[in-house]
Amino acid sequence: MNKAEIFNGICFACKICNGKACRGIIPGMGGLGNGNTFVSNYDSWENIKIESNKDKMPKIVFAPMTGVDENMGGYLSEREFHHLAVKASKKACILHSIGDGFPEYKLEYGAEALRKNNSRGAVFLKPFRHELLMKKYNSIKDVASFVGIDIDCLCLPTLKGVKDIVDMGYEELNSFIKNIDIPFIIKGIFDSSQIELIRKLRPFGVVVSNHGGRVFDNGKGIAYILKELENEIRPFVKEIWVDGGLRKREHLLKAKALGADRVIIGRPFAVNTILYREKGVVRFLEENSICL
Repeated sequence: MNKAEIFNGICFACKICNGKACRGIIPGMGGLGNGNTFVSNYDSWENIKIESNKDKMPKIVFAPMTGVDENMGGYLSEREFHHLAVKASKKACILHSIGDGFPEYKLEYGAEALRKNNSRGAVFLKPFRHELLMKKYNSIKDVASFVGIDIDCLCLPTLKGVKDIVDMGYEELNSFIKNIDIPFIIKGIFDSSQIELIRKLRPFGVVVSNHGGRVFDNGKGIAYILKELENEIRPFVKEIWVDGGLRKREHLLKAKALGADRVIIGRPFAVNTILYREKGVVRFLEENSICL
């Protein structure tokens, strides 16, 4: 079976995952609308000028990828993908993360995979109403080294119309933080208007991210956003993570130089896991001269 058949025409397993071939393919692996934000993310790491230290690399995280049926062609089942992805992260000695979504089995299968592989990871929940959010938290806290909330996901096509999703501001987030005992991370920081929220909450960390270009079109590249916001964010957090368009060793070195403690890689890790199973992450890192 060739790659086109494996991904059913919604991902092309491009040699360089830059968002151009899959523009607008959602469900699928593309960016929203014309796909310009996804493309800009990749291009920003290629084009930004920053002096980096070749010996200073950020830590690497496998992104919270879900929706195998909708977004990755359905070659693997959701459950099979999660188990292979956790194994792939473990083989590469990187932090794995799992995501929330609808239907709820997306989160359940991710947590199951971490448990069965004796692993812990970062768990990113969607912004559900408080009672449901706490129920989800209690179901995953045994496998979570970090727990975060995707505050940027309200416009995801796959979540439109989902009951109990709310627009979480300071009060809602603070209420959640008060009831957990795991380091908390806000995912989806891409604008200076969000700095006041970070200042008030003082989370363990933030993820500078525009959801891989899947929540709005024509956005600024994530490397430029990180450069603009790092100094404003740093006084209020212990760690800054960045997500979007990172593909090469050079990109990771730039991210570290711009202040990122960890980088999140999603689509390439997911595609390589589907193609090469538990060897997929190591294969991608080696092909791109990313040595851990």
